Amino acid sequence: MDIKELLRQYASGERNFIGISLNNANLIGINLSGANLSNSNLRNAELHGANLQRAILKGVDLEGANLRYAMLDEADLSNADLIECNFQYASLKGAKLANYKILESSLEGANLEGANLENADIVDTRFEDTNLTNANLSNAEIVETSGSPELRLAILCNTIMPSGHICNDNCNPAAIKDILLQRYALGERDFTNNFSCVELRLSDLRGADLSGVQLPGIKLWNGL
Repeated sequence: MDIKELLRQYASGERNFIGISLNNANLIGINLSGANLSNSNLRNAELHGANLQRAILKGVDLEGANLRYAMLDEADLSNADLIECNFQYASLKGAKLANYKILESSLEGANLEGANLENADIVDTRFEDTNLTNANLSNAEIVETSGSPELRLAILCNTIMPSGHICNDNCNPAAIKDILLQRYALGERDFTNNFSCVELRLSDLRGADLSGVQLPGIKLWNGL
């Protein structure tokens, strides 16, 4: 299937494109939101700025693809092969990346807020300024990666780390307060090992009812 036929069918309402081959295709800015591209060959495809929100990309081959500034919010990339991919500044909010393999790629500046990366295999991949707020990296294997194993160059806020502990190393005060209140409302009282090297002003928690909470990793001070 060529690009012209793909766009024609998509415009007519077709969303099932399982197993198509578009390697080396120029797909800059293409809109395939909601399309099912499972097990497709997108090697070396140019997908800069593409709209793939809510797309099903299970098992897709994206080796060498450029997805810089692409929109992949809530896309399903489970079991995908992402080798030498460029995801710089892409949006993957709420994306499903469980069991995927990413090798020698860049997620620099990408937004993976709320993404599921359980059991992912992450090797030699850049995470500078990657937003991993509320992301789940349970049991992910991270090797030779910038900031490995704690991804210190990424934004970690209510992030479930590979070990299972929750990391909040660089949340802003407003985000930490929201996390505390949300989890307190759900009945949690012991936040031991959930925060490290975090400082909050007492004014940041003004009006918050946190009676009985254990916050050993948070330093509270009276500064304005």
